[in-house]
Amino acid sequence: VSFGECLAAANLLPAGTLSKLLAATPSPIDLAANLVGRKILRKEELAPAIRMLVERAVVTAFSWPSGTYDVVPGDAPPGFFDADILFTFECILKGIGRMAYFAPLKEALLALPGRLRLNPTAFIPVEKLALKPHDGYILSRIDGTMRLDEITMVMPPGEEDESLQFIYGLAVLGIVEF
Repeated sequence: VSFGECLAAANLLPAGTLSKLLAATPSPIDLAANLVGRKILRKEELAPAIRMLVERAVVTAFSWPSGTYDVVPGDAPPGFFDADILFTFECILKGIGRMAYFAPLKEALLALPGRLRLNPTAFIPVEKLALKPHDGYILSRIDGTMRLDEITMVMPPGEEDESLQFIYGLAVLGIVEF
């Protein structure tokens, strides 16, 4: 999914105008900056298309079923939008929820020997997250007294995978420590 496709799906610009802009602009970041700089669109109007693009990219990255991918080191482009930890966390959870071949990761997670606790230096406004009831319960159990396998044993049947995915998302963001 490209930035242009996200802009088209959001119906922010007429198709002809969008085609011309995409052809004349070297990168999506340049296009976004150009749209805002020329006052064609405001950042707030672009935000849903950017969020859609980011979410699809994260879900695709986590759900990759096979193959290889080369990561080419380079400098990050200058920030155009403000970071949003809640949106980032929700995207990562959606991506993990659609992860291909979660079973081997589940086995590895359950074999980890350490007890789980919240990282005291990590910050996420948990009260602003759209948590499911069992997510809140899981957070209450991540207090340094239980291992991951012990936490999953106290979850209702059928919710173990989703609970492990939630904890893995917390670990990916460094919110939880072993």
